[in-house]
Amino acid sequence: MPFLEDYITEVELAKELGIGLRTLRYWRQHQGVGPPITRVGRRLFFKRTSVQDWLDSRERPMPRQDKRRGWGERGRAHGTLETNDIKRRRTSGE
Repeated sequence: MPFLEDYITEVELAKELGIGLRTLRYWRQHQGVGPPITRVGRRLFFKRTSVQDWLDSRERPMPRQDKRRGWGERGRAHGTLETNDIKRRRTSGE
C-alpha cells in the first residue's frame, strides 16, 4: 500500500472542487481558507478525509427567501419602480 494513497495533490483537489489552482492557492495564502495541508518538501498534499471534513464544516442551510427582497414579477427588485414613481410625483407636484 503506497504511503500517499489517501492523499491528493493541489492540482487534483482544485479539479475535484471545480476551481482553479490559483483560486485554491489564493484562499490558502491570503484568506486562510481551505482544508489542512501536509507538506512534503515543496509539495502540498491533502488528506481525503480532511477535505471531506472541511467541506462538511462549510455546509450551511439555504437562506430563506424574504418576500420583501428578491425579484418582482417583471424582473425588477420589489418596490423599485413604485418607489421611484412616487418620488417623481412628489417632486414634480403631480
